[in-house]
Amino acid sequence: MVRHLPKFSKFLKTVTFRQTSITVIATMINGILGFIFFAVLARYLGPVNFGLFITTITVLTLMSDIADLGVNTSIVKFAASLQARSDSEREVLKIGLVTKIIVSLTVAVIGYLLSDIIANTLFNKSDLVFPLRLASLGVIGALLFSYVTSYLQAKSRFLSWGGLNISLNLGRLILIGLLVSSQSLTILNSLIAYLIFPILGFVIALGFMPIIKILTVKVPSESISQFFNYSKWAAVFIAITALSSRVDIFLSARILNTQQLGFYVAAAQLLVVIPQLASALGLVFSPKYSNFSSLGSMISYYKKTQILVIIPSVVALLLIPFASFIIQLTYGEEYIAAAPIFVILLLAMLIFLISIPIHNAILYYFSDSKFFTFLSFGHIIIMLTVGFYLISQYQAVGTALAVLIGSLFNLLVPGFYLFRRIRK
Repeated sequence: MVRHLPKFSKFLKTVTFRQTSITVIATMINGILGFIFFAVLARYLGPVNFGLFITTITVLTLMSDIADLGVNTSIVKFAASLQARSDSEREVLKIGLVTKIIVSLTVAVIGYLLSDIIANTLFNKSDLVFPLRLASLGVIGALLFSYVTSYLQAKSRFLSWGGLNISLNLGRLILIGLLVSSQSLTILNSLIAYLIFPILGFVIALGFMPIIKILTVKVPSESISQFFNYSKWAAVFIAITALSSRVDIFLSARILNTQQLGFYVAAAQLLVVIPQLASALGLVFSPKYSNFSSLGSMISYYKKTQILVIIPSVVALLLIPFASFIIQLTYGEEYIAAAPIFVILLLAMLIFLISIPIHNAILYYFSDSKFFTFLSFGHIIIMLTVGFYLISQYQAVGTALAVLIGSLFNLLVPGFYLFRRIRK
Protein backbone atom coordinates (compact mmCIF):
# COMPACT_ATOMS: atom_id res chain seq x y z
CA MET A 1 0.00 0.00 0.00
CA VAL A 2 2.84 2.39 0.93
CA ARG A 3 4.48 1.97 -2.46
CA HIS A 4 1.36 3.35 -4.13
CA LEU A 5 1.43 6.60 -2.11
CA PRO A 6 3.79 8.43 -4.52
CA LYS A 7 1.50 7.56 -7.44
CA PHE A 8 -1.53 8.74 -5.49
CA SER A 9 0.26 11.95 -4.50
CA LYS A 10 1.18 12.54 -8.14
CA PHE A 11 -2.44 11.95 -9.16
CA LEU A 12 -3.61 14.63 -6.68
CA LYS A 13 -1.45 17.17 -8.53
CA THR A 14 -2.83 16.42 -11.99
CA VAL A 15 -4.99 18.78 -14.03
CA THR A 16 -7.68 16.10 -14.06
CA PHE A 17 -7.89 16.06 -10.27
CA ARG A 18 -7.85 19.87 -10.04
CA GLN A 19 -10.60 20.29 -12.63
CA THR A 20 -12.59 17.48 -11.08
CA SER A 21 -12.26 19.06 -7.63
CA ILE A 22 -13.56 22.41 -8.90
CA THR A 23 -16.44 20.71 -10.67
CA VAL A 24 -17.35 18.47 -7.73
CA ILE A 25 -17.28 21.36 -5.23
CA ALA A 26 -19.45 23.49 -7.52
CA THR A 27 -21.81 20.57 -7.99
CA MET A 28 -22.04 19.99 -4.25
CA ILE A 29 -22.93 23.64 -3.69
CA ASN A 30 -25.49 23.47 -6.49
CA GLY A 31 -26.82 20.25 -5.02
CA ILE A 32 -27.28 21.86 -1.61
CA LEU A 33 -29.03 24.88 -3.13
CA GLY A 34 -31.24 22.62 -5.26
CA PHE A 35 -31.95 20.41 -2.26
CA ILE A 36 -33.15 23.39 -0.21
CA PHE A 37 -35.14 24.75 -3.17
CA PHE A 38 -37.08 21.53 -3.73
CA ALA A 39 -37.43 20.78 -0.01
CA VAL A 40 -39.07 24.17 0.53
CA LEU A 41 -41.39 23.59 -2.41
CA ALA A 42 -42.31 20.10 -1.19
CA ARG A 43 -43.14 21.37 2.30
CA TYR A 44 -45.21 24.36 1.21
CA LEU A 45 -46.87 22.96 -1.91
CA GLY A 46 -47.69 19.52 -0.44
CA PRO A 47 -47.37 16.09 -2.17
CA VAL A 48 -50.08 16.74 -4.78
CA ASN A 49 -48.89 20.10 -6.11
CA PHE A 50 -45.24 19.12 -5.72
CA GLY A 51 -45.87 16.07 -7.90
CA LEU A 52 -47.44 18.31 -10.56
CA PHE A 53 -44.51 20.74 -10.32
CA ILE A 54 -41.89 18.02 -10.87
CA THR A 55 -43.89 16.48 -13.72
CA THR A 56 -43.92 19.88 -15.44
CA ILE A 57 -40.17 20.35 -14.95
CA THR A 58 -39.58 16.85 -16.30
CA VAL A 59 -41.55 17.65 -19.46
CA LEU A 60 -39.56 20.89 -19.84
CA THR A 61 -36.26 19.03 -19.50
CA LEU A 62 -37.33 16.38 -21.99
CA MET A 63 -38.39 18.97 -24.57
CA SER A 64 -35.11 20.83 -24.08
CA ASP A 65 -32.99 17.70 -24.42
CA ILE A 66 -34.76 16.58 -27.59
CA ALA A 67 -34.71 20.08 -29.09
CA ASP A 68 -30.96 20.30 -28.49
CA LEU A 69 -30.48 18.15 -31.64
CA GLY A 70 -27.04 17.08 -30.46
CA VAL A 71 -25.72 20.66 -30.54
CA ASN A 72 -24.23 20.59 -27.03
CA THR A 73 -22.36 17.37 -27.73
CA SER A 74 -21.08 18.73 -31.05
CA ILE A 75 -19.87 21.95 -29.40
CA VAL A 76 -17.90 19.97 -26.82
CA LYS A 77 -16.59 17.58 -29.46
CA PHE A 78 -15.44 20.15 -32.05
CA ALA A 79 -14.79 23.31 -30.04
CA ALA A 80 -12.59 21.38 -27.60
CA SER A 81 -10.51 19.88 -30.41
CA LEU A 82 -10.34 23.10 -32.51
CA GLN A 83 -9.14 25.54 -29.84
CA ALA A 84 -5.89 26.15 -31.72
CA ARG A 85 -7.88 27.21 -34.81
CA SER A 86 -9.98 30.13 -33.60
CA ASP A 87 -12.01 30.64 -36.80
CA SER A 88 -12.99 26.97 -36.95
CA GLU A 89 -14.00 27.08 -33.31
CA ARG A 90 -16.16 30.16 -33.89
CA GLU A 91 -17.82 28.51 -36.87
CA VAL A 92 -18.89 25.64 -34.63
CA LEU A 93 -20.19 28.04 -31.98
CA LYS A 94 -22.16 30.09 -34.52
CA ILE A 95 -23.78 27.00 -36.03
CA GLY A 96 -24.76 25.89 -32.54
CA LEU A 97 -26.20 29.26 -31.51
CA VAL A 98 -28.25 29.80 -34.66
CA THR A 99 -29.59 26.26 -34.47
CA LYS A 100 -30.63 26.66 -30.86
CA ILE A 101 -32.41 29.97 -31.44
CA ILE A 102 -34.44 28.64 -34.38
CA VAL A 103 -35.30 25.32 -32.75
CA SER A 104 -36.14 26.78 -29.33
CA LEU A 105 -38.66 29.24 -30.78
CA THR A 106 -40.24 26.50 -32.89
CA VAL A 107 -40.55 24.06 -29.99
CA ALA A 108 -41.92 26.76 -27.67
CA VAL A 109 -44.78 27.57 -30.07
CA ILE A 110 -45.63 23.92 -30.81
CA GLY A 111 -45.42 22.93 -27.14
CA TYR A 112 -47.65 25.82 -26.09
CA LEU A 113 -50.31 24.85 -28.62
CA LEU A 114 -50.22 21.15 -27.66
CA SER A 115 -50.20 21.62 -23.87
CA ASP A 116 -53.91 20.90 -23.53
CA ILE A 117 -53.63 17.61 -25.43
CA ILE A 118 -50.52 16.50 -23.51
CA ALA A 119 -52.05 17.28 -20.11
CA ASN A 120 -55.41 15.63 -20.72
CA THR A 121 -54.50 12.77 -23.06
CA LEU A 122 -51.00 11.71 -22.02
CA PHE A 123 -51.16 12.41 -18.27
CA ASN A 124 -54.92 12.51 -17.72
CA LYS A 125 -54.43 15.54 -15.46
CA SER A 126 -56.16 18.77 -16.51
CA ASP A 127 -54.32 20.70 -13.77
CA LEU A 128 -51.17 20.42 -15.89
CA VAL A 129 -52.43 22.48 -18.85
CA PHE A 130 -51.19 25.92 -17.81
CA PRO A 131 -47.98 24.65 -16.16
CA LEU A 132 -47.11 22.88 -19.42
CA ARG A 133 -47.66 26.11 -21.36
CA LEU A 134 -45.14 27.81 -19.09
CA ALA A 135 -42.75 24.90 -19.55
CA SER A 136 -42.99 25.25 -23.33
CA LEU A 137 -41.91 28.88 -23.12
CA GLY A 138 -39.16 27.84 -20.71
CA VAL A 139 -37.54 25.73 -23.44
CA ILE A 140 -36.07 28.92 -24.94
CA GLY A 141 -34.14 29.77 -21.79
CA ALA A 142 -33.11 26.17 -21.16
CA LEU A 143 -31.61 25.72 -24.64
CA LEU A 144 -29.77 29.04 -24.64
CA PHE A 145 -28.37 28.43 -21.17
CA SER A 146 -27.12 24.97 -22.12
CA TYR A 147 -25.37 26.58 -25.10
CA VAL A 148 -23.19 28.79 -22.91
CA THR A 149 -22.48 26.02 -20.40
CA SER A 150 -21.38 23.75 -23.27
CA TYR A 151 -19.02 26.51 -24.42
CA LEU A 152 -17.50 26.79 -20.94
CA GLN A 153 -17.18 23.00 -20.83
CA ALA A 154 -15.41 22.84 -24.19
CA LYS A 155 -12.99 25.57 -23.05
CA SER A 156 -12.40 23.72 -19.74
CA ARG A 157 -13.44 26.88 -17.86
CA PHE A 158 -14.92 24.97 -14.97
CA LEU A 159 -14.61 27.77 -12.42
CA SER A 160 -16.80 30.02 -14.58
CA TRP A 161 -19.15 27.09 -15.22
CA GLY A 162 -19.50 26.47 -11.49
CA GLY A 163 -19.98 30.12 -10.59
CA LEU A 164 -22.67 30.57 -13.24
CA ASN A 165 -24.68 27.56 -12.08
CA ILE A 166 -24.36 28.49 -8.41
CA SER A 167 -25.60 32.02 -9.13
CA LEU A 168 -28.56 30.59 -11.05
CA ASN A 169 -29.64 28.25 -8.24
CA LEU A 170 -29.04 30.84 -5.53
CA GLY A 171 -31.25 33.33 -7.36
CA ARG A 172 -34.04 30.76 -7.62
CA LEU A 173 -33.80 29.96 -3.93
CA ILE A 174 -33.89 33.62 -2.86
CA LEU A 175 -36.97 34.27 -4.99
CA ILE A 176 -38.77 31.21 -3.59
CA GLY A 177 -37.85 32.35 -0.09
CA LEU A 178 -39.45 35.73 -0.75
CA LEU A 179 -42.62 34.05 -2.03
CA VAL A 180 -42.80 31.83 1.06
CA SER A 181 -42.20 34.73 3.46
CA SER A 182 -44.98 36.71 1.79
CA GLN A 183 -47.28 33.64 1.93
CA SER A 184 -47.89 33.86 -1.81
CA LEU A 185 -46.20 30.65 -3.01
CA THR A 186 -48.19 28.73 -5.64
CA ILE A 187 -47.29 26.11 -8.21
CA LEU A 188 -47.48 28.73 -10.99
CA ASN A 189 -45.20 31.35 -9.46
CA SER A 190 -42.86 28.52 -8.40
CA LEU A 191 -42.57 27.54 -12.06
CA ILE A 192 -41.97 31.14 -13.12
CA ALA A 193 -39.20 31.41 -10.52
CA TYR A 194 -37.65 28.24 -11.92
CA LEU A 195 -37.89 29.33 -15.57
CA ILE A 196 -36.67 32.93 -15.62
CA PHE A 197 -33.14 32.38 -14.35
CA PRO A 198 -31.75 30.38 -17.32
CA ILE A 199 -32.47 33.41 -19.54
CA LEU A 200 -30.61 35.65 -17.09
CA GLY A 201 -27.78 33.11 -16.95
CA PHE A 202 -27.47 33.12 -20.73
CA VAL A 203 -27.26 36.91 -20.87
CA ILE A 204 -24.63 37.01 -18.12
CA ALA A 205 -22.58 34.22 -19.71
CA LEU A 206 -22.32 36.09 -23.01
CA GLY A 207 -19.74 38.18 -21.21
CA PHE A 208 -17.48 35.11 -21.09
CA MET A 209 -17.68 34.64 -24.86
CA PRO A 210 -16.35 36.46 -27.95
CA ILE A 211 -19.97 36.78 -29.06
CA ILE A 212 -19.37 39.49 -31.71
CA LYS A 213 -16.67 37.41 -33.39
CA ILE A 214 -18.91 34.35 -33.23
CA LEU A 215 -21.84 36.14 -34.87
CA THR A 216 -19.73 37.74 -37.62
CA VAL A 217 -17.63 34.74 -38.64
CA LYS A 218 -18.44 33.28 -42.07
CA VAL A 219 -19.41 29.63 -41.93
CA PRO A 220 -18.52 27.49 -44.98
CA SER A 221 -20.93 24.77 -46.04
CA GLU A 222 -18.40 22.02 -45.27
CA SER A 223 -18.30 23.13 -41.61
CA ILE A 224 -22.09 22.90 -41.41
CA SER A 225 -22.00 19.47 -43.01
CA GLN A 226 -19.32 18.21 -40.62
CA PHE A 227 -21.17 19.61 -37.61
CA PHE A 228 -24.50 17.97 -38.44
CA ASN A 229 -22.99 14.71 -39.67
CA TYR A 230 -21.76 14.21 -36.12
CA SER A 231 -24.73 15.78 -34.35
CA LYS A 232 -27.42 13.77 -36.17
CA TRP A 233 -26.54 10.53 -34.37
CA ALA A 234 -25.86 12.45 -31.18
CA ALA A 235 -29.32 14.05 -31.54
CA VAL A 236 -31.04 10.69 -31.92
CA PHE A 237 -29.03 9.30 -29.00
CA ILE A 238 -29.77 12.28 -26.74
CA ALA A 239 -33.47 12.34 -27.62
CA ILE A 240 -33.90 8.65 -26.90
CA THR A 241 -31.71 8.85 -23.80
CA ALA A 242 -33.72 11.82 -22.55
CA LEU A 243 -36.97 9.92 -22.99
CA SER A 244 -35.41 6.78 -21.54
CA SER A 245 -34.20 8.56 -18.40
CA ARG A 246 -37.63 10.08 -17.71
CA VAL A 247 -39.96 7.22 -18.51
CA ASP A 248 -40.26 6.65 -14.76
CA ILE A 249 -41.83 10.08 -14.22
CA PHE A 250 -44.15 9.81 -17.21
CA LEU A 251 -45.36 6.31 -16.30
CA SER A 252 -45.81 7.37 -12.69
CA ALA A 253 -47.72 10.50 -13.68
CA ARG A 254 -50.00 8.39 -15.84
CA ILE A 255 -50.55 5.41 -13.48
CA LEU A 256 -50.16 6.75 -9.94
CA ASN A 257 -52.46 9.09 -8.09
CA THR A 258 -51.02 12.52 -7.36
CA GLN A 259 -50.11 11.66 -3.75
CA GLN A 260 -48.07 8.58 -4.72
CA LEU A 261 -46.48 10.65 -7.49
CA GLY A 262 -45.56 13.23 -4.86
CA PHE A 263 -43.89 10.58 -2.68
CA TYR A 264 -41.83 9.31 -5.60
CA VAL A 265 -40.63 12.69 -6.85
CA ALA A 266 -39.84 13.78 -3.28
CA ALA A 267 -37.53 10.79 -2.81
CA ALA A 268 -36.00 11.35 -6.24
CA GLN A 269 -35.31 15.02 -5.54
CA LEU A 270 -33.33 14.14 -2.42
CA LEU A 271 -30.93 12.27 -4.71
CA VAL A 272 -30.78 14.81 -7.53
CA VAL A 273 -27.23 15.72 -6.51
CA ILE A 274 -26.01 12.34 -7.80
CA PRO A 275 -27.12 12.87 -11.43
CA GLN A 276 -25.80 16.43 -11.10
CA LEU A 277 -22.46 15.06 -9.91
CA ALA A 278 -22.45 12.58 -12.80
CA SER A 279 -23.16 15.39 -15.25
CA ALA A 280 -20.46 17.56 -13.69
CA LEU A 281 -17.88 14.79 -13.88
CA GLY A 282 -18.88 14.27 -17.50
CA LEU A 283 -18.06 17.95 -18.10
CA VAL A 284 -14.48 17.21 -17.03
CA PHE A 285 -14.14 13.76 -18.58
CA SER A 286 -15.64 14.31 -22.05
CA PRO A 287 -13.16 16.89 -23.46
CA LYS A 288 -10.27 14.71 -22.27
CA TYR A 289 -11.61 11.59 -23.97
CA SER A 290 -12.15 13.59 -27.17
CA ASN A 291 -8.49 14.62 -27.30
CA PHE A 292 -6.77 11.26 -26.70
CA SER A 293 -4.89 9.93 -29.72
CA SER A 294 -3.88 6.53 -28.31
CA LEU A 295 -5.78 3.71 -26.66
CA GLY A 296 -3.17 3.43 -23.91
CA SER A 297 -3.66 7.05 -22.86
CA MET A 298 -7.41 6.60 -22.82
CA ILE A 299 -7.23 3.47 -20.65
CA SER A 300 -4.90 5.19 -18.18
CA TYR A 301 -7.32 8.11 -17.89
CA TYR A 302 -10.30 5.75 -17.65
CA LYS A 303 -8.80 4.08 -14.58
CA LYS A 304 -8.38 7.45 -12.88
CA THR A 305 -11.95 8.47 -13.62
CA GLN A 306 -13.31 5.17 -12.36
CA ILE A 307 -11.62 5.77 -9.00
CA LEU A 308 -13.22 9.21 -8.82
CA VAL A 309 -16.74 7.74 -9.09
CA ILE A 310 -16.33 4.59 -7.00
CA ILE A 311 -15.10 6.35 -3.85
CA PRO A 312 -18.11 8.70 -3.40
CA SER A 313 -20.47 5.84 -4.34
CA VAL A 314 -19.19 3.66 -1.49
CA VAL A 315 -19.39 6.56 0.98
CA ALA A 316 -22.98 7.35 -0.07
CA LEU A 317 -24.12 3.86 1.00
CA LEU A 318 -23.80 5.06 4.60
CA LEU A 319 -27.02 7.05 4.08
CA ILE A 320 -29.20 3.92 3.86
CA PRO A 321 -29.80 3.37 7.62
CA PHE A 322 -30.89 6.99 7.98
CA ALA A 323 -33.48 7.01 5.18
CA SER A 324 -36.56 7.54 7.36
CA PHE A 325 -34.83 10.23 9.41
CA ILE A 326 -33.71 12.08 6.26
CA ILE A 327 -37.20 12.01 4.76
CA GLN A 328 -38.90 13.27 7.94
CA LEU A 329 -36.28 15.93 8.59
CA THR A 330 -36.54 17.25 5.04
CA TYR A 331 -40.22 16.98 4.22
CA GLY A 332 -42.05 16.15 7.46
CA GLU A 333 -44.22 13.21 8.58
CA GLU A 334 -46.47 13.67 5.56
CA TYR A 335 -43.78 12.12 3.34
CA ILE A 336 -42.66 9.15 5.51
CA ALA A 337 -43.90 6.68 2.85
CA ALA A 338 -41.07 7.91 0.61
CA ALA A 339 -38.34 6.29 2.78
CA PRO A 340 -38.15 2.86 1.04
CA ILE A 341 -38.36 4.61 -2.32
CA PHE A 342 -35.35 6.72 -1.31
CA VAL A 343 -33.23 3.64 -0.48
CA ILE A 344 -33.95 1.88 -3.77
CA LEU A 345 -33.34 5.04 -5.81
CA LEU A 346 -30.07 5.68 -3.95
CA LEU A 347 -28.75 2.30 -5.12
CA ALA A 348 -29.92 3.01 -8.66
CA MET A 349 -28.29 6.45 -8.77
CA LEU A 350 -24.96 5.14 -7.45
CA ILE A 351 -24.91 2.48 -10.16
CA PHE A 352 -25.60 5.24 -12.68
CA LEU A 353 -22.69 7.30 -11.28
CA ILE A 354 -20.28 4.37 -11.63
CA SER A 355 -21.28 3.97 -15.29
CA ILE A 356 -20.30 7.55 -16.27
CA PRO A 357 -16.62 6.87 -17.20
CA ILE A 358 -17.74 3.91 -19.33
CA HIS A 359 -20.31 6.01 -21.19
CA ASN A 360 -17.87 8.88 -21.75
CA ALA A 361 -15.16 6.58 -23.10
CA ILE A 362 -17.55 5.07 -25.64
CA LEU A 363 -19.17 8.35 -26.65
CA TYR A 364 -16.14 10.65 -26.83
CA TYR A 365 -13.10 8.43 -27.42
CA PHE A 366 -14.71 5.90 -29.76
CA SER A 367 -17.25 8.53 -30.99
CA ASP A 368 -19.93 5.87 -30.91
CA SER A 369 -23.16 7.71 -30.19
CA LYS A 370 -24.96 5.11 -32.30
CA PHE A 371 -24.40 2.50 -29.58
CA PHE A 372 -26.25 4.61 -27.02
CA THR A 373 -29.18 5.00 -29.36
CA PHE A 374 -29.75 1.25 -29.25
CA LEU A 375 -28.91 1.08 -25.54
CA SER A 376 -31.59 3.66 -24.80
CA PHE A 377 -34.11 1.75 -26.90
CA GLY A 378 -33.40 -1.27 -24.73
CA HIS A 379 -33.83 0.77 -21.57
CA ILE A 380 -37.15 2.19 -22.78
CA ILE A 381 -38.42 -1.32 -23.52
CA ILE A 382 -37.44 -2.44 -20.01
CA MET A 383 -39.22 0.53 -18.43
CA LEU A 384 -42.36 0.18 -20.54
CA THR A 385 -42.69 -3.55 -19.81
CA VAL A 386 -41.09 -4.42 -16.47
CA GLY A 387 -41.63 -0.86 -15.24
CA PHE A 388 -45.31 -0.81 -16.16
CA TYR A 389 -45.86 -4.09 -14.30
CA LEU A 390 -43.93 -3.03 -11.19
CA ILE A 391 -45.64 0.38 -10.97
CA SER A 392 -49.06 -1.19 -11.40
CA GLN A 393 -48.32 -3.73 -8.63
CA TYR A 394 -46.25 -1.77 -6.14
CA GLN A 395 -47.06 1.87 -6.96
CA ALA A 396 -44.23 4.32 -6.22
CA VAL A 397 -41.95 1.59 -4.82
CA GLY A 398 -42.43 -0.24 -8.12
CA THR A 399 -41.22 2.82 -10.00
CA ALA A 400 -38.04 2.85 -7.91
CA LEU A 401 -37.45 -0.87 -8.54
CA ALA A 402 -37.84 -0.32 -12.28
CA VAL A 403 -35.26 2.49 -12.16
CA LEU A 404 -32.84 0.19 -10.31
CA ILE A 405 -33.21 -2.53 -12.96
CA GLY A 406 -32.72 0.05 -15.71
CA SER A 407 -29.55 1.38 -14.05
CA LEU A 408 -28.06 -2.11 -13.90
CA PHE A 409 -28.82 -2.56 -17.60
CA ASN A 410 -27.12 0.77 -18.41
CA LEU A 411 -24.01 -0.26 -16.48
CA LEU A 412 -23.53 -3.87 -17.54
CA VAL A 413 -24.24 -3.63 -21.27
CA PRO A 414 -21.93 -0.62 -21.96
CA GLY A 415 -19.29 -2.13 -19.65
CA PHE A 416 -19.22 -5.33 -21.69
CA TYR A 417 -19.23 -3.33 -24.95
CA LEU A 418 -16.29 -1.14 -23.84
CA PHE A 419 -14.32 -4.21 -22.77
CA ARG A 420 -14.80 -5.73 -26.23
CA ARG A 421 -13.77 -2.50 -28.00
CA ILE A 422 -10.59 -2.28 -25.94
CA ARG A 423 -9.71 -5.93 -26.57
CA LYS A 424 -9.98 -5.56 -30.36
